[in-house]
Amino acid sequence: MRMQGGANAVILDPQVGDIGIAVFSSRDISAVKATKAEALPGSARTFDYADGLYIGGVLNGTPTQYVRFATDGVTVLSPTKITLEAPAIELKGPVTATSTGAFAGDVTAAGKSVSTHKHGGVTVGAGQTGTPV
Repeated sequence: MRMQGGANAVILDPQVGDIGIAVFSSRDISAVKATKAEALPGSARTFDYADGLYIGGVLNGTPTQYVRFATDGVTVLSPTKITLEAPAIELKGPVTATSTGAFAGDVTAAGKSVSTHKHGGVTVGAGQTGTPV
């Protein structure tokens, strides 16, 4: 299933054992599938498996990977929090933050641990430390 708007999508590939919804067109939709445009039926075929579409999973178990748009109990038109839950999350491309961030674990930048790195050139008093070692 793809929830899509233009070139933007959430891709949810079905898994073995999923319960989902399939819909079947009353007419042959092969020309529509081939051209991605309005088209007359390609044959007199009716209600055939070839003209079915899988809409997506329903009534499945609790997911372990997800994107959740939540309002945290407040009724608003836009989410107040977006949760990404997965064993690992990879961001491809430049990342820009326009606000602060909080991390429960360590952060590594340019190969250096933010919480455990050392500085050279440390001088007692008002002096500045050297760059991270």
